[in-house]
Amino acid sequence: MTQVDRPPEASEGKTRGLAARVSLGRFFTPVSTEFLLIASTALLLTIFGIIMVLSATSASSNGPLDAALRQGMFAVVGVPLMFLISRFPCDSCTGSPGRP
Repeated sequence: MTQVDRPPEASEGKTRGLAARVSLGRFFTPVSTEFLLIASTALLLTIFGIIMVLSATSASSNGPLDAALRQGMFAVVGVPLMFLISRFPCDSCTGSPGRP
């Protein structure tokens, strides 16, 4: 059996570990503070809107939850779609209609 020499220990009791860097591409880059602020505002306004729909339909003859549940279903589909679309590059949407 062959023994392998251990690497010399670093001075002052600190050991140096292995480091690896993995590139995940542009899709997994961290989001900016502005994005977090706009996204949290959009989520808060969506929740506030659903509460307002529930409040406005509570006096109707239909069940008060019908309109709020329908509005909530649209929010459940729309909010993840909003986050997905926001991660796509916006090169083609910045040009004016007259320019290529």
